[in-house]
Amino acid sequence: MVVVGVDDRSVYLEDPALLGARVVMDRGEFVEAWHDYEAEIPTGPDSPKYYGVGVFIRGDAPAERPAFVAWDVLQAMVPPVLP
Repeated sequence: MVVVGVDDRSVYLEDPALLGARVVMDRGEFVEAWHDYEAEIPTGPDSPKYYGVGVFIRGDAPAERPAFVAWDVLQAMVPPVLP
């Protein structure tokens, strides 16, 4: 998930695996859900769990936001991997 916005009450997210899918969460719910595991899912009781880990990128907004692209269009734009 990628945080794309925050306001006084909510956190706005996009999931790179689901192009164009946007989620809005209450800030409290977001903080409770913000964790990751150092193991494949399903995890065991001894799997390390990390809270509040992320990468933060800051800068000016682009002059024009790019349009969303459907997954089938994106696949056609990516060149095939050659052996």
